[in-house]
This record gives sequence, structure tokens and C-alpha cells, in this order.
Amino acid sequence: MGAYLDTPIKEKNSENGGTEMCSWGLCSMQGWRCDMEDDHIATEVTQPDGLKGVLLCVFDGHGGKDVANFAKERFGQVFLETQEFRQKKYKEALLEAFRKFDEEVGKMDYGMHTGSTANVVYFNSTDIYCANAGDSRAVLFTNDKAVPLSEDHKPDNESELQRIQKTDHFVEDARVDGNLALSRSFGDFQYKDDSKKSWKDQAVTANPDLTVTKRKKGDKYIILACDGIWDCVTNEECC
Repeated sequence: MGAYLDTPIKEKNSENGGTEMCSWGLCSMQGWRCDMEDDHIATEVTQPDGLKGVLLCVFDGHGGKDVANFAKERFGQVFLETQEFRQKKYKEALLEAFRKFDEEVGKMDYGMHTGSTANVVYFNSTDIYCANAGDSRAVLFTNDKAVPLSEDHKPDNESELQRIQKTDHFVEDARVDGNLALSRSFGDFQYKDDSKKSWKDQAVTANPDLTVTKRKKGDKYIILACDGIWDCVTNEECC
């Protein structure tokens, strides 16, 4: 989708950080795209009960960098400002944050023809919450096993295909309208144009799948990455 370079840019940009709860490392590479369209969040937050949590996000942009860049700037704030977060309902807070943030993207000129996946992990001392829209993925390595926290959203997945076919759009060559190679994202409002359907039921939706995993002694680390990783290695190989 969009123009590509003749030769990939392989320079890697890395950073790291951490808190008392965890340490993290980040690495990105532009590759074949004309601009770097991916972004991320890694930050500690304070819960309403005064305890700490950590928010980790990967945003894989397409058609341009605007939506992913806006997600880095704005998504965390939207999450923390939800009523559900203030009520310590973190799973529900993630769902509402996805809805509200996508609504904000829809007000931007670039929201029509550009978009971004969103894989978001929020964890505290007891639970790991994962919200995913698109084909970025999160995997937990625990007790020497790779445990997926999310599943990829591809247009030809049966459940995704059924939703798309109930709108005025179609899937061809595993792409929505023959163009978009994923079926859930922020932005991409050209595929969210059925006024008779809710935001969750559009051909391309920002409605995330949500999982909640209890933390346990054997947990070692979590990997969040875009499809550039998962197209090349399995969960087990990556871990």
C-alpha cells in the first residue's frame, strides 16, 4: 500500500528504559517504506489506587505516518482519561480508549486514507491486559512457553470476512476491497462508511479483541511487534 523504496533502509533505531516494575527495549527499522510509519509507547502510569502500571503499545502505520504518530502522542492520555480507568476497570478502559481515539482520528483529514494497527498491553502487579486491532501481535513468554496474548486480524479470517461481507465492501486477494491487508485499525475511514452499522461492525473496525491474563511466577517477558516480525518468525522462534 503506497510507494516503496528500491533499496530498504536497514538502519536500526533503538532505545531502552524501565521502572521498578520492568525494563524495556525498543527497536525499529524503516525498511522498504518511503517514510517511517510505525510508532510506539512505553511508559509507567499511576492507577487510581496509587499503585503503578505499565502501558506498552505498538502502532504499525500504513498509507502514511500520521495515524501512528498521533497514536503515540494521544492514545495514552485517552486511556487514562476514561471513566472506566478511574473506576479501575482496565479491560473496559482499553475498549473505550480504542473507540474514543478512533473517533478523534476520524476528525482528521488524514483519517480517511491512512491508518494504523494497534497492539496495546497494560499490566500491573496482578494482571496483563491486551487489546489488539490489526496484525501486530503480543506474546508472553512464561514457564518456557510462548503464549499469544492477541490474534492477528486478516481480511480472509472467517469472522473478519463475515463482518466485511455484511457491508458494501469485499475481500479480494486477502485484502479489503483488494487494497488493505488487515481488517481492524485506527483510521482508514474510507472503509468505515456504513451509516447503518455501529463502529464495531464496519468493514474495517477499531474494535479490539481483549484478553486478560493473570500474572504468575513463571512470567519472563512480553514481546510486542508488527507483522514485519511475525511474517518471518513464529511466536516460539521470536521468544
